[in-house]
Amino acid sequence: MLYQLQNDLMTACISRTGSELRSLTDRTGTEYIWQGDAAYWPEHAPLLFPVCGRLPAGRYTYHGQTYCLPIHGFLSSRTMQPVQISRESLTLRLDADEETLSAYPFRFSLSVTSSLSGTSFIQSISVTNTGSSDMPFAVGFHPGFRVPLRNGASFEEAQLHFPLCTTAPEKMIISPNGLFDGETPAPDAAKGLRFTDRSLFADSAFYRGLGDRAVLTYTPDGDTVTLDCPGAFYWGFWQAKAPDTPYLCLEPWFGSPSREGQSPAMETKPDMTWLAPGDSRTYTLTITVNASAGAGGETH
Repeated sequence: MLYQLQNDLMTACISRTGSELRSLTDRTGTEYIWQGDAAYWPEHAPLLFPVCGRLPAGRYTYHGQTYCLPIHGFLSSRTMQPVQISRESLTLRLDADEETLSAYPFRFSLSVTSSLSGTSFIQSISVTNTGSSDMPFAVGFHPGFRVPLRNGASFEEAQLHFPLCTTAPEKMIISPNGLFDGETPAPDAAKGLRFTDRSLFADSAFYRGLGDRAVLTYTPDGDTVTLDCPGAFYWGFWQAKAPDTPYLCLEPWFGSPSREGQSPAMETKPDMTWLAPGDSRTYTLTITVNASAGAGGETH
């Protein structure tokens, strides 16, 4: 089931499954979100919980017991319950149940509020520990954007900038198992990433220290998509490995894959947030589009 949000400038479609953003269009009809062609990648903008990335062989231990979780957890495959619906806003909720407890032995309530404001789409994930012990978790955003955006443009003409980057970034080293395996200085990333070399994004590129904002610029037209995600631990950039992949995922994560060679114990897994009983935490991603002057709706 899809819910439609609309204001005078934008329209968004949200799935009841995982509260995934399926479509984001401006008033000219330009579609910004990747439309899920299975030949490349069948998803659109999944949300990640209770882990981001991979676990060693898809497993972890907690208090000596072994559990299994798929890459990015289970939120993206779960049907959520509507809590609030209006023309410009929607809140969906997922509570722990027997199925989640079999893979993740913690009681929680998770709500996702999606809304429109001007030319911005805002999505907030709120996590509450409804259990009686501290709860480890991670959340992440995984939106895919169409690149190129307009007819006649090419993927290689786009670029990324990080205007709030104030430190020297590090690029995470990713093992063949999809786990983090150290980091290396990446000072040039602070100046932005150009798309002329597709190998930069194949098999994922993750950075620490890029700041809270990423700006995707489509040249030569000048359209931009700005992502603001306060406090994100990492920014990831990924596309399917193919010579003509027409999208790129821009992924702010509050978590990370497991480390190569480290213990599978959840108690020591890096980058997990531990939430005390009764406490809540909220994470927000704002996507703002700025279409070039004179842009039309010929792009989808």
